[in-house]
Amino acid sequence: MPDDSAQFFVRSLFVPMKRCVSIFYVFLALCASVCGQQRSVEERLSDVEKRVSALEKASPLSLAKPPPSPTPAAQTKSPLELVSWSGEYSQHFYTITLNLKNNADKDIKLIDASVYFYDLQENQVFGIKVNPERSIPAGQVIAEKGDYSVNESSAEQVRMAQMKKEDIKATLVVQKLVFVDNSTGEY
Repeated sequence: MPDDSAQFFVRSLFVPMKRCVSIFYVFLALCASVCGQQRSVEERLSDVEKRVSALEKASPLSLAKPPPSPTPAAQTKSPLELVSWSGEYSQHFYTITLNLKNNADKDIKLIDASVYFYDLQENQVFGIKVNPERSIPAGQVIAEKGDYSVNESSAEQVRMAQMKKEDIKATLVVQKLVFVDNSTGEY
């Protein structure tokens, strides 16, 4: 019987100890996992703080000066000139007429150009592409008329319809011209 009591005594101590050790290992594993996640959360928070700081620096409100406007055709010595323009707003689109003059000594057969419209503070309110396949004889003025859809969710584009023409500055920007003899000019 003494052997049975010794075995009983060892079992009664060993089994609970074994359970305690198992619980302790589970507890350690949980602590390690939580610490690992804590470190990950701290790293994530640091990354978010860096991103917010970068966004604040790049915010349009923090810019002292607006980005530069495209170079007007008059400054690039392009032979294509915007003589005048007119426009009307009607049901989600503008009808705009551009009077373009070819100041070159040869006909223009292809045009890569845009017209940008600015308010008096030089904020762009609208922009259109000139019809690329519109030919213009040398020394002549042509009227180019087109309908241009308005993005109703863009306050700037809608705003142009409510502005007076004298409060809008139209700027012709010419990238490239192809002449009748297939020579080109880039501006």
